[in-house]
Amino acid sequence: MAYFGHLKLQLDGVIEPLLSEAVHGWRPRRGVATAVSRITAMTGTLIGLDIVEYFTNIDQERLGSLVRRQVPDGQRLWRRIEACLPEFGLPDGAPFAPLLANLYLTPLDARFPTLTRYGDNIVVVVERKSEVSRALRRVRQSLNEMGLATHEHQIGGVNFCNQVLASTSDGRITHAK
Repeated sequence: MAYFGHLKLQLDGVIEPLLSEAVHGWRPRRGVATAVSRITAMTGTLIGLDIVEYFTNIDQERLGSLVRRQVPDGQRLWRRIEACLPEFGLPDGAPFAPLLANLYLTPLDARFPTLTRYGDNIVVVVERKSEVSRALRRVRQSLNEMGLATHEHQIGGVNFCNQVLASTSDGRITHAK
């Protein structure tokens, strides 16, 4: 386990700068409160999604490609990471797994500027209700391309990390503690 901790420390410094403003889970000074603040600063209709068995379903080949391409000294780091991987996904409980899980979803952040995520919880805000179906389809398609699927979605009212958020009729997003 000490090896896992050492690997996490090494990855912290190189992965953190690659993450967007959309990512709030497992990051310093970015938790549920900062995610909720980001969401409630937007206007529109909420779409909430939860990824099914996120850590287990992460495609190791795709992740390895991301690490090798985007992370400084990625080739060497990926060899160290690869030696710690289970047969599928990321190792349960390994301290470096959340960092890699965050990195894995970075392509999603670029495609959806109004997306906010915390681990396997995702919220996308669309400006008009008429855009909900299209946005939902696009997010699911993007996740499917990454080998991931979602549970049932929520529209308008969303439970995001045990925080209840809702779209009002005038487009404001409220937080009901």
